[in-house]
Amino acid sequence: ETANLLTAQFTASQPDSTYAPPKQEATAFSMPSKIFWTPVPFKLYNNHMYAHVAIDDHGPLQFLLDTSGHNLITPATAAQLGLKVTRAEAGTGHGSGETTTAELQMADARIHGQTFGVSEVMPPDVEGTDVQGAVGFEVFKHFVTKIDYGRRRIILLDPRAFMKIELGTPVPFVLDGGMPIVDGTFEGIPAKFRIDPGSGTELKLTDAFAEAHGVRGKHPKGVEAVDGWDFAGPQRDYLTRASEVTIGPVSVPDVVTALPLPQKETSAGPALVQGDIGSGLLKRYLVTL
Repeated sequence: ETANLLTAQFTASQPDSTYAPPKQEATAFSMPSKIFWTPVPFKLYNNHMYAHVAIDDHGPLQFLLDTSGHNLITPATAAQLGLKVTRAEAGTGHGSGETTTAELQMADARIHGQTFGVSEVMPPDVEGTDVQGAVGFEVFKHFVTKIDYGRRRIILLDPRAFMKIELGTPVPFVLDGGMPIVDGTFEGIPAKFRIDPGSGTELKLTDAFAEAHGVRGKHPKGVEAVDGWDFAGPQRDYLTRASEVTIGPVSVPDVVTALPLPQKETSAGPALVQGDIGSGLLKRYLVTL
């Protein structure tokens, strides 16, 4: 495509508030009287979390839980529930528009006015379970969210009742969309990592970072293997084991690390982050967002 710029006009500088995220309304969700938190049981398949939810009191529906992803519902489930799909476009990959529902229910929490993209979530038969949608950052941002991998549950806590008691080691982050980015190191080399509980891997480095620091040459005892699957098919990477990775002040030893193969493109650019940390690593801990 070729675009020709005809004119350009620059406005005056805008205050920072212009670019601030919309203010969250405390009434975006509700819980039964005098209940301030609710546990949502989940099953862990290939380090992906799946739980039962209800949409407009229809359910149970099995959804992927991805705190840094987006709300999605499959076309078949949207049709089954009679949801009106808007902005449908041809040639947009696996998506086919979006739909706004009245309410999403997770355990005792009801989240109002949620919008879902209409898209396939996981290729059929990849994980041996039916996937009807995904619950993403649009929901979890309203809560203090605790992921308890050991007990297989996510706890949704009303932030108005949250007490800043000692929960573990705090790790500051900045948000890229709904994705937390933290400072850390890979075997002593400074790096920025995205925290992605929706990913099943432990750590996947970008090809730019791996090449710049000769990571593969320092780790000759690795193996090329399938470490994921998407609509393009199996994801193959070079897998090795890092001696140490740090997330903020937290040191994590013996981390299985994926390096993109030379011919494979990656979505993480070197200017923003140097790798993605997924549930394969996070499940060693109790994680509170």
